[in-house]
Amino acid sequence: SDEETDDPPTLEHLSLSHPSGGVNRLRVMPEKPIVATWSDAGVVHLFDLQSQLALLERNAGKGAAGGMSGMGGAAASMRQSKGSFFDYEGHGCEGYALDWSKVSPGRLVTGDVQGAIHVWDVEAAAATNTPSPATAPSQWSI
Repeated sequence: SDEETDDPPTLEHLSLSHPSGGVNRLRVMPEKPIVATWSDAGVVHLFDLQSQLALLERNAGKGAAGGMSGMGGAAASMRQSKGSFFDYEGHGCEGYALDWSKVSPGRLVTGDVQGAIHVWDVEAAAATNTPSPATAPSQWSI
């Protein structure tokens, strides 16, 4: 019967180390596999997951026999990767508001617990490593 030949489901995954504190919020950029996280240490981290997704795609469906365990050094190097490609410490305190613009690709808005809202262009900030976000008054909402 079909039930006897079906393989059990396999969950394939790769882990990333988070550079600072716990993760308060996580959002994925709609246009690219860029992930933004808000840490409880008051830092926004950006991760480019393109290489991790490609690695999972290449090994899709191979399961434990030929998938992650068969990658050897590749899986280990992904777990030990440099982590975030950009760290933004401009808020100075913890925050929870985090979202990508649906209108302007690559634009990220972050809001901290003291009411500061920063809107910044991720690609420009990462290229110069010195973001200059626009700040908004605290009466704005995200």
